[in-house]
Amino acid sequence: MDQKEIRKCKIRRRSLFLRCRYDRRIISGLIAIAIVLAVCMGRMFRMTHISGVATVASGYGSVLLRNGADIYVLIGLAAFVAGVVVTVICMRFRKKKANNIYSE
Repeated sequence: MDQKEIRKCKIRRRSLFLRCRYDRRIISGLIAIAIVLAVCMGRMFRMTHISGVATVASGYGSVLLRNGADIYVLIGLAAFVAGVVVTVICMRFRKKKANNIYSE
């Protein structure tokens, strides 16, 4: 191999390494956001089980949960989690596709 080929190979490896590191940061951020959202929603659901005027006065969301809309909240949460999972799968697929392109 001549010097140009060696340089191209090193550049490809370095760019692949940087792309993988960037993807890991993005995925870590998404996971952190999902965990924070799940904890906040868990705290909210725990607060909605308290009955009385204080719960209604603290926010309109508790009124919605009392009127049978709690299933819609759970469906929304499930849709969000599914969106995060699909995003992670797409990012991994893109990463594998990039690895195949660079390995050729």
